[in-house]
Amino acid sequence: MNKILFFSFIAIITALVYLKFSALDSRLDGKWALEVYDLNASVIAKLKIEFHANNVESCLGGEWKKINVISYSPQRNQFYPDTSMVMLQQELSYQLNGDRLIIGRNNICDAYKHLTGNLTTTQSTGSYVSFGWEHEELGTFSIKRIGI
Repeated sequence: MNKILFFSFIAIITALVYLKFSALDSRLDGKWALEVYDLNASVIAKLKIEFHANNVESCLGGEWKKINVISYSPQRNQFYPDTSMVMLQQELSYQLNGDRLIIGRNNICDAYKHLTGNLTTTQSTGSYVSFGWEHEELGTFSIKRIGI
Protein backbone atom coordinates (compact mmCIF):
# COMPACT_ATOMS: atom_id res chain seq x y z
CA MET A 1 0.00 0.00 0.00
CA ASN A 2 2.85 2.41 0.82
CA LYS A 3 4.41 1.83 -2.61
CA ILE A 4 1.14 2.71 -4.33
CA LEU A 5 0.83 5.93 -2.33
CA PHE A 6 4.46 6.83 -2.98
CA PHE A 7 4.22 6.31 -6.75
CA SER A 8 0.88 8.14 -6.87
CA PHE A 9 2.49 11.07 -5.06
CA ILE A 10 5.43 11.08 -7.50
CA ALA A 11 3.05 10.99 -10.49
CA ILE A 12 1.03 13.93 -9.16
CA ILE A 13 4.13 16.02 -8.43
CA THR A 14 5.54 15.25 -11.89
CA ALA A 15 2.26 16.29 -13.54
CA LEU A 16 2.12 19.55 -11.56
CA VAL A 17 5.71 20.44 -12.45
CA TYR A 18 5.01 19.69 -16.12
CA LEU A 19 1.91 21.90 -16.09
CA LYS A 20 3.76 24.76 -14.41
CA PHE A 21 6.52 24.81 -17.00
CA SER A 22 4.52 23.96 -20.11
CA ALA A 23 1.19 25.71 -19.73
CA LEU A 24 0.46 29.15 -21.09
CA ASP A 25 -0.32 31.66 -18.36
CA SER A 26 -4.04 32.45 -18.80
CA ARG A 27 -3.26 36.18 -18.71
CA LEU A 28 -1.61 35.73 -22.12
CA ASP A 29 -4.52 33.98 -23.86
CA GLY A 30 -5.81 35.37 -27.13
CA LYS A 31 -4.50 37.78 -29.71
CA TRP A 32 -2.63 40.95 -28.80
CA ALA A 33 -1.98 44.25 -30.59
CA LEU A 34 1.57 45.49 -30.06
CA GLU A 35 2.77 48.98 -30.96
CA VAL A 36 6.38 50.11 -30.68
CA TYR A 37 7.31 53.80 -30.47
CA ASP A 38 10.57 55.68 -30.95
CA LEU A 39 11.94 58.21 -28.47
CA ASN A 40 9.69 60.90 -30.01
CA ALA A 41 6.58 58.74 -29.36
CA SER A 42 6.06 58.09 -33.09
CA VAL A 43 4.83 54.60 -34.00
CA ILE A 44 7.57 52.58 -35.69
CA ALA A 45 5.81 49.20 -35.82
CA LYS A 46 2.43 47.58 -35.32
CA LEU A 47 2.18 43.84 -34.77
CA LYS A 48 -0.55 41.36 -34.00
CA ILE A 49 0.80 38.46 -31.93
CA GLU A 50 -0.11 35.35 -29.96
CA PHE A 51 1.83 33.98 -26.99
CA HIS A 52 2.60 30.24 -26.87
CA ALA A 53 3.87 27.89 -24.15
CA ASN A 54 6.54 26.27 -26.36
CA ASN A 55 10.17 26.93 -25.41
CA VAL A 56 12.45 28.50 -28.03
CA GLU A 57 16.21 28.80 -28.37
CA SER A 58 17.85 31.92 -27.03
CA CYS A 59 21.36 33.26 -26.64
CA LEU A 60 20.27 34.60 -23.26
CA GLY A 61 19.83 32.46 -20.19
CA GLY A 62 16.47 31.57 -18.79
CA GLU A 63 13.36 30.02 -20.23
CA TRP A 64 12.00 31.85 -23.27
CA LYS A 65 8.65 31.02 -24.86
CA LYS A 66 7.45 31.40 -28.44
CA ILE A 67 5.56 34.36 -29.86
CA ASN A 68 3.67 33.84 -33.09
CA VAL A 69 3.63 37.01 -35.20
CA ILE A 70 0.28 37.01 -37.01
CA SER A 71 0.85 40.28 -38.83
CA TYR A 72 3.19 43.23 -38.71
CA SER A 73 3.24 46.63 -40.29
CA PRO A 74 6.48 48.58 -40.13
CA GLN A 75 5.89 52.31 -40.07
CA ARG A 76 9.54 52.99 -40.90
CA ASN A 77 12.48 51.18 -42.45
CA GLN A 78 13.89 50.43 -39.00
CA PHE A 79 11.39 48.79 -36.66
CA TYR A 80 11.05 46.10 -34.03
CA PRO A 81 12.33 43.64 -35.00
CA ASP A 82 14.71 45.11 -37.59
CA THR A 83 13.74 44.89 -41.25
CA SER A 84 17.41 44.65 -42.14
CA MET A 85 17.13 40.87 -41.84
CA VAL A 86 14.53 38.29 -42.79
CA MET A 87 11.60 38.32 -40.32
CA LEU A 88 11.73 34.55 -39.85
CA GLN A 89 15.32 34.76 -38.62
CA GLN A 90 14.19 37.12 -35.88
CA GLU A 91 11.88 34.94 -33.87
CA LEU A 92 10.32 36.82 -31.00
CA SER A 93 10.11 35.24 -27.58
CA TYR A 94 8.94 36.22 -24.13
CA GLN A 95 9.30 35.65 -20.42
CA LEU A 96 6.66 36.32 -17.80
CA ASN A 97 8.05 36.59 -14.27
CA GLY A 98 5.20 37.48 -11.96
CA ASP A 99 3.75 40.57 -13.62
CA ARG A 100 6.98 41.44 -15.45
CA LEU A 101 6.60 40.81 -19.21
CA ILE A 102 9.69 40.80 -21.42
CA ILE A 103 9.30 40.45 -25.19
CA GLY A 104 12.59 40.00 -26.97
CA ARG A 105 14.55 39.29 -30.06
CA ASN A 106 16.88 36.83 -28.35
CA ASN A 107 18.18 34.52 -31.06
CA ILE A 108 20.64 37.03 -32.52
CA CYS A 109 23.46 36.93 -29.99
CA ASP A 110 24.85 40.23 -28.70
CA ALA A 111 22.21 42.24 -30.60
CA TYR A 112 19.20 41.89 -28.33
CA LYS A 113 16.11 44.07 -28.40
CA HIS A 114 13.66 43.95 -25.51
CA LEU A 115 10.29 45.36 -24.64
CA THR A 116 9.86 45.28 -20.86
CA GLY A 117 6.82 46.26 -18.82
CA ASN A 118 4.34 45.20 -16.15
CA LEU A 119 1.40 43.11 -17.36
CA THR A 120 -2.17 43.65 -16.22
CA THR A 121 -4.97 41.32 -17.30
CA THR A 122 -5.38 43.11 -20.63
CA GLN A 123 -2.38 45.32 -21.34
CA SER A 124 1.21 46.37 -20.71
CA THR A 125 3.38 49.38 -21.43
CA GLY A 126 7.07 49.85 -20.94
CA SER A 127 10.52 50.45 -22.39
CA TYR A 128 12.10 49.45 -25.70
CA VAL A 129 15.88 48.95 -25.48
CA SER A 130 18.73 47.29 -27.34
CA PHE A 131 21.71 45.73 -25.62
CA GLY A 132 24.57 43.35 -26.20
CA TRP A 133 27.80 45.13 -27.01
CA GLU A 134 26.12 48.43 -26.14
CA HIS A 135 22.96 49.52 -24.30
CA GLU A 136 20.61 51.99 -25.97
CA GLU A 137 17.18 53.34 -25.08
CA LEU A 138 15.12 53.12 -28.27
CA GLY A 139 11.64 54.11 -27.14
CA THR A 140 8.56 52.58 -25.56
CA PHE A 141 5.82 50.09 -26.36
CA SER A 142 2.21 49.29 -25.58
CA ILE A 143 0.39 46.00 -25.93
CA LYS A 144 -3.26 45.16 -25.37
CA ARG A 145 -5.41 42.09 -25.71
CA ILE A 146 -7.72 42.31 -28.73
CA GLY A 147 -9.49 38.96 -28.51
CA ILE A 148 -9.50 35.48 -27.06
